[in-house]
Amino acid sequence: MKALSMLAGGLSVFLAASFVHADVWDEGGDPDNTCGGTPDNDLIHGVRQVHDLGALPGPAVDQDFYTLGSRAFSSYEVVVDGTTGDLNNGGNPDFSFERLDATCAHVQGFVDAGGSGFSRSIRWQAGGASTFGLVRVGSAACGTSCTAADQYHLRFYDTTYSIPRFNNSASQLTVLIVQNPTHYAADVTAWFFNGAGTLLATQAFTLAPRSTNVVNTSSIPALIGQSGSIVVSNNARYGDLAGKAVAVEPATGFTFDTAMMPRPH
Repeated sequence: MKALSMLAGGLSVFLAASFVHADVWDEGGDPDNTCGGTPDNDLIHGVRQVHDLGALPGPAVDQDFYTLGSRAFSSYEVVVDGTTGDLNNGGNPDFSFERLDATCAHVQGFVDAGGSGFSRSIRWQAGGASTFGLVRVGSAACGTSCTAADQYHLRFYDTTYSIPRFNNSASQLTVLIVQNPTHYAADVTAWFFNGAGTLLATQAFTLAPRSTNVVNTSSIPALIGQSGSIVVSNNARYGDLAGKAVAVEPATGFTFDTAMMPRPH
């Protein structure tokens, strides 16, 4: 019995020690704890990870940094949810979550994603140029008292939609329809490319909650007589919008629908 007791005691010490650093991204020669370097944890579409903000040796407050590339004509969302332990200080959402530029300067904060402030989302459109940046999660209310039990779930999405065909050539014209069925407003940009991938025109608009916007693409001068594809960037949550392009043959009344599709994951 004494041997079993000693074994149990030793196992308890081992488990306690092993849980001090459950977050493997905090360890190794190139950890994710500072913004001065380039964290190896590069966010790509569909990434799902569980991290903690357990205090580092010292003790020191833990901060988690992630690298990401914002590609031109695209849009993105980073979500933090599944928060546990003391991150919210027993109900007060104190931990920070922000997007930074390549120099570690603040670019964008979060918005409430779940209704209570515990789940958070950062959403943005990249515009016409690609950029490099980072995401930071840290400053939990528990500080150096945080343990490996103080965890969160992080997800990353490319929220860009694609429409593989529009046609304003010959006798056809295309109407773009985008719907926002959500409870919040969304900014949207439609990017029109020819078959070779050259940008022809852009159309930006804001969708109020539960609203629909209809764009007659044949009324856009740069798209007259053109055909190609459409990319739709936005600052809505992944998969929240709906839409399609409708090619109309005025002489016959025939229509040809092409769905607006999110990137699968």
